[in-house]
Amino acid sequence: MRIQQTILYGYLLLLMACNNASDHQEKASASTAAGHDTLSLTDLHIERFPLPVKNFDSLKNSVITAEDYIRTTAKYDSLINAVEKDTTIPILVRRRKIYTLRSELGKLTDHAFAYKLETICGDVDHTVDIEIYQGEKGIPRDFVLDKGRSVGLIRWNNDFGTAFRSLGDDEGDVKGYSWGSGALISDDLFLTAGHCFYPMVNGWKTPIKNGKPLSSSELAKYMNIVFNYEIDPGIRDIRKDTMSFPIIALAEYDSTMDYAIVKLGKDRNGNLPGKVFGKLQVVGLNYQNKSSDTLCIIQHPQGKPKKIDSGPLYYFDDAHLYYNHIDTEGGSSGAPVINFSSGLIEGIHVEGGCSRSSGSNEAVRIQLIRQRSKILGNL
Repeated sequence: MRIQQTILYGYLLLLMACNNASDHQEKASASTAAGHDTLSLTDLHIERFPLPVKNFDSLKNSVITAEDYIRTTAKYDSLINAVEKDTTIPILVRRRKIYTLRSELGKLTDHAFAYKLETICGDVDHTVDIEIYQGEKGIPRDFVLDKGRSVGLIRWNNDFGTAFRSLGDDEGDVKGYSWGSGALISDDLFLTAGHCFYPMVNGWKTPIKNGKPLSSSELAKYMNIVFNYEIDPGIRDIRKDTMSFPIIALAEYDSTMDYAIVKLGKDRNGNLPGKVFGKLQVVGLNYQNKSSDTLCIIQHPQGKPKKIDSGPLYYFDDAHLYYNHIDTEGGSSGAPVINFSSGLIEGIHVEGGCSRSSGSNEAVRIQLIRQRSKILGNL
């Protein structure tokens, strides 16, 4: 996601969608005045983060018009304003009502803009399950299996205990859901996308306390990282040796650059993940990208078992890498973009943009992150 766009923090994005209903209506009027019969959803410029979406296939195949979206958004805007001004409602109850309305608005936006999360470059999905991969993407199988060991799946905990039992609290609807991707860069540090820890992102209801969404650092502690979440070719099902490690802290986080580094705890046997699954290295501050680079992305698209796709670097600028032959989906957020020649991570996947006929997916460059990150500077 471009630097100027990543500041559309998940919670604020939903709030902005409510308050900007009148702006959308003005665009509809302007479109009509200009002689256009209809306003397109693409004219509204709503950003969606590449995280998993509930019922994605049915949403992307179910049509909602821009006019319907604008009209329904205006209704939510009116409802939220009414609740905010109704001082007869206890403040905790009021906050919870607003939280629910904003979540419903987010689901509406997921419906309208589900197409933005379909980031397949062409007509078919070219990703391949890592365990049955035979080198058909041009990257040797041994390379993929070796690098893939350190790639993990971000998943919400199955149980939040008694953390959200008071008035004004809500567990949300994320428990147990797969969320994003990332990679180990030390024995206990895991590199991923910053928006994996945004509250109230897209149409999801993340936990709230006292009527307020938890901060990114608080949310992180209700997630874990799963390794070996892959297809076992022998049984054509998930491997039996998956391992989970708790996130114990959001060690470093920057919503503007859209990256995060989380600190992981030990497993039930007292092992740190890097001791079991190894770690990947990142490129240096002065690393020079080349237009001839071949990139490899090992990921968990839509929270599925680990997959791989590869392709050429399309182009790059000071902040991002762009690739238009590597498929990703919601859930691929945070996946390492690995340079085949060096074997190093040179980017973090943060944004989808591919379609059947145009566009590109993109990653934030490690060199940019290194300018801000103290942790990467010490590795």
